This record gives sequence, C-alpha cells and structure tokens, in this order.
Amino acid sequence: MLADSKCKPPTVKLLQLGKTLKSATVLPRSKNYIVQTSVKTNCTEDIKMTFLWKVFQSYRETASGTQGEVVNNKTAEWSIKRRSLSYGFYVVRFFTQVTGYLNVTSSDFGFLNITKTLLEARIAGGSRLVRGFNKLHTFDASLSRDPDVESSDKTGLSFAWFCRKLQESWPEGDLLTLPSVSSLTNGNNAGGCFGTGIGRLSAKSNLTINTGNMIENQEYVFKVLVMKDYRRSDAEQVIRVVLGDPPVIVIR
Repeated sequence: MLADSKCKPPTVKLLQLGKTLKSATVLPRSKNYIVQTSVKTNCTEDIKMTFLWKVFQSYRETASGTQGEVVNNKTAEWSIKRRSLSYGFYVVRFFTQVTGYLNVTSSDFGFLNITKTLLEARIAGGSRLVRGFNKLHTFDASLSRDPDVESSDKTGLSFAWFCRKLQESWPEGDLLTLPSVSSLTNGNNAGGCFGTGIGRLSAKSNLTINTGNMIENQEYVFKVLVMKDYRRSDAEQVIRVVLGDPPVIVIR
C-alpha cells in the first residue's frame, strides 16, 4: 500500500524498443547503441531511486518475470557495446526501485534483434589504377572484413575474383556459376580480360595477373566477391593497361 496520495509508483518507459518480436528493434552486431528511458517519479517526498537492467535471449513473446542477466545496475540508460551480444532476439527489462518514503518497483520491457552486418569488401589501391603492359600486378582484397568480429579475424571469409573489359557487361545471374578461367594465358578472343570469356579467377584474397596477357590502352574491371554464411559483398577496381612504365597513380 502507498503511504498516501502524495506518492505514486514511478512511470517507466523504454523509449526505443519494440513491444513484440515482430516489432523488435533491429541492431546490427557491429554497432554501438544506447537504450534510453523515461522515468517520472510522481512523488513530492524524499525518495531514492535505483535502476536495474536485465536481458535474456528469447524467441517467444515472453517478457514477464525477473529472469535475465544483469547488464547495468547504475543508470537509467543502457549502453550496448558493439559485438557484446550474440545474434538473436532479446527481451530487455528495465526496473526502477523507489525507496525511502515509498517502497515500490516499476518496470518496462522491450525486444531487441541483434542481426548480422553487411560484409565490407575492399580492394587496396583506390578505384582506378594505371599499369604498364607486360607487368605483374597483384590485386589485394585482404582488408575485406566482417564488421561483426575483430578486423583481424578472417574466419569463414571466402573470395571469388572476376574480370571484364570496361565496355562489356557482367553476365546476368549468379557470377559464382560461371566457369573457372585462367589469368595466366591469353585465350582465343572469347571476351573477358584474357580472351577466355568472363569467368571465375582466383578464390583467394589476392589475385596476381600479368598485364602482358591483356591488351594495351584498354581498361578492365576487376571485381572481388566476398562471402560468409549467407552474406555477400563486392568491390570493383578499374585498371588501364598502357605501354611503358607509368608512375603509380591511385584514384580513390
């Protein structure tokens, strides 16, 4: 029972989180996030308020009870550090306890969905390059990453390289279904960068080519496809092959 009408239980509200699994707030695992609240005391007497945040993973519309791991017991907002939660749905419960003139606890809840972040595909050296004819050149996509883990963690990443002349178009459909072709020899004018048709090249993070198997004063588009689980991301780089030994020019 309340002591008198001068004090009522505090009104507590989570400001950003959805109230059902279907409306759960979506948060990529790689992002920091602050869950904020609104707390109204509704009391003119001297009181003390303490706060408690609890979280548990759930795939059901379950928000009652006091179960869950304590993630904050100091403030009325919860700072979620990137990569601190695993993928999936979470029930977030916030409790405000009032002590002193009034002893009562109020709470609110919400649902959070931690999702996978898009992969980052990168080719070192900018968007356009100029290289001399009959030279070795290495395309480097080793800086590609999964933002959901540390940048040095390449576990599960796979690569596929493709190349076409600038005036050509990528074939329709999934490029991974294209046949494997070699970048080491000049083919029979079947298209693509090496006369072998547009196809799959290296399956490593780096691709080394000899521009002597290409045509001088021609521009080529190299694409790397970076994959992990069901996620895919790609990056492209244009290289112009010229006679002589041009200075290294990078256009970002």
